[in-house]
Amino acid sequence: MTGLWRKFLFGAGLAALCAAYATAQTELATGPFTAPQIEAGRKAYTAYCAACHQANLQGQGDALPLAGRQFMAGWGNRTSRDLYNLIHASMPASAPNSLDDQTYASLTAFLLYANGAKPGPMAFLAAPPLRISLIANGFAPGDLNVGPATPSPAAGARPAAPDARGDADPEAAPPRRTAGPAVVPHVSVAGTVSHYTPITDAILTNPSDDEWPMFRRNYPGWSYSPLRAIPSPFASMASNMSPSPPAMAAAVRKPNPLPC
Repeated sequence: MTGLWRKFLFGAGLAALCAAYATAQTELATGPFTAPQIEAGRKAYTAYCAACHQANLQGQGDALPLAGRQFMAGWGNRTSRDLYNLIHASMPASAPNSLDDQTYASLTAFLLYANGAKPGPMAFLAAPPLRISLIANGFAPGDLNVGPATPSPAAGARPAAPDARGDADPEAAPPRRTAGPAVVPHVSVAGTVSHYTPITDAILTNPSDDEWPMFRRNYPGWSYSPLRAIPSPFASMASNMSPSPPAMAAAVRKPNPLPC
């Protein structure tokens, strides 16, 4: 029994040690920026970025979200300096690389802070780059209004019905809609088409004088009809036909689409 008891105590101690290690691993490292840089970045974001990426950092149109799960999915494995370099080179969209280095550093600090990173003792440009997933988790601090905006109801409008999903993740995909009626791919009509001649490879390769089975009539793309006389219903098309195959061979250099 003594040996069994010792094994039990050893196993329990090992489990507790592993749990403590796992907890330590989930704690975020200090961010490579200072608290004053956050405030400077907040003002710069309002001035240069909010018009496109919105005040809640959720983006719109071509302006991607800058906080939350989508941002972390794209930037979690990249470094804080990678983010700085991209912002520096491409933002603001109307005047890239037009701000000073300190402003870009403050903007980067603010975005990291908006994703849960904590300020540290070193300013951004002096601190070493860190992988973003080590310092941020996509959860905004309480002093930031980060998330989908809730539109104000119009005057006299009835309150919206509660969401059937309850407290669902605002970034989650909406539920699938009920499937509609099946789409009929084609309509078949019983019967026989009169005067129908199936198109064969031989017809496409050597069309008869009175046929025009494909774009520009044949594979070389001559756009030429060898008919000596054109029936009156088609006389108006004569001006679009070349006088001879050699002339078309010299003039036509356009790629032809596949025959129908």
